[in-house]
Amino acid sequence: MNFPFAALALNFIFDIFLYAVTLCVFTSLLNRIFGKPGPYLKWVQGALLLGGILLLILFDLISIQGSRFYELTMTEVPLCLFLLFSYSGSRQKKLFFAFSLFTLTVFYLFCLNDLTNLLHHGLNYYLPFYQLQLFYHIFLWLILFLCQKLCGSFEENIFLSPTLWGFLFGISGALLLIALGSLPLVISSSIEYNRKMFLHLGLMLLLLGLNYCLFALYKRFYLYGAKAREAALTRQQLEYQEKYYREYLHTTGEIRRLRHDMKNHLRTAASLYAQGKGQELENYLETSQKELKDYENFVMTGNPCLDAVLNLKLQEARQKNICCLTQLTVPENSVFLDFSDTVTILGNLLDNGITSALDFLAPGAPVPEIRLSLIYQEGNLLLHIDNPCKVKQKPPYGIGMKNVESRVEKYQGTLVTEVREGRYYTDILLYGA
Repeated sequence: MNFPFAALALNFIFDIFLYAVTLCVFTSLLNRIFGKPGPYLKWVQGALLLGGILLLILFDLISIQGSRFYELTMTEVPLCLFLLFSYSGSRQKKLFFAFSLFTLTVFYLFCLNDLTNLLHHGLNYYLPFYQLQLFYHIFLWLILFLCQKLCGSFEENIFLSPTLWGFLFGISGALLLIALGSLPLVISSSIEYNRKMFLHLGLMLLLLGLNYCLFALYKRFYLYGAKAREAALTRQQLEYQEKYYREYLHTTGEIRRLRHDMKNHLRTAASLYAQGKGQELENYLETSQKELKDYENFVMTGNPCLDAVLNLKLQEARQKNICCLTQLTVPENSVFLDFSDTVTILGNLLDNGITSALDFLAPGAPVPEIRLSLIYQEGNLLLHIDNPCKVKQKPPYGIGMKNVESRVEKYQGTLVTEVREGRYYTDILLYGA
């Protein structure tokens, strides 16, 4: 090699610095797209930094003076794509962004190649090596920064149909095929060299712009999916409100009938006792006890909305042979949740618990248990529920839990869920006014 050792070492350190900055810029982009990374991000970043250093050593060993322009730029984005393993998200979403960012890099590298060809590979005689590398990387960082601004925040996983995913992947693949298919045409063309390079550069810039349009198209689909999900959540809540309102009226009527029946039973029992008809009184009380059995498990905390929802769901659990153990420490008229929020939070949690407990119903098997506690303390409401579950890791939130999460945020509360020892635990703290 013609490079002195000191200059080669300086170039090597400068390249590591540029690659480290690219790694940070790419991480920022993925944070914007996928949200908070997992706990192994630092390890993945360290491994990618080490891999980049090894590639730099390889480039320095095989490069010839004057020929090394953008080898590092060519490998940086493919290496950074391994950061995706540190983020959660749907497989389609990860594949789409990985493929789109890769094609974006391909178009950018073609542009760099056309520029160096237009300058007859003499760019290194006009600008020092460091300025060249900085020039290439500044534009790469600018491209990634524009992606970040264009994409916005896509932290949530919005469902897109297979048709939409196929449409997005089809466009991205077609752009890449056009770029690769243009190479033989450029090489075999009889057009004057500089004009040929200018035309190819224009085509690559056009493909680069179309690739950006693809990100904008995904953003439109994302917003459409988000609105569709919000509409589904609203429909679900309205259905719950209507359902629980009907059940609330039914439960209130049952309680009124219970009170009326109790008065009649007491009068009849008193009359039999006064007449000295002990045996008839005993038989009557036994019959009355059977009739009142359906009412013995009514929840009556003095909070009408809470009582209506709990009575409905606890009755449903009993009908499905699921044991529901409750601990309610709630003073009368103390719950600050409105009917809609009570339905959304308790209804969804108990629905999920009952659905999960049904998997454990089997002849001869122990009765599955759901444990529920509600504690009102110093103006705040603490809610705990746990139920048996077959999953070993906590699954992503569905529509119901997303709705619960939004209601908890309304009260600046906290929601903590975890799977431990075969049970799904949910703890919620809601702050009163």
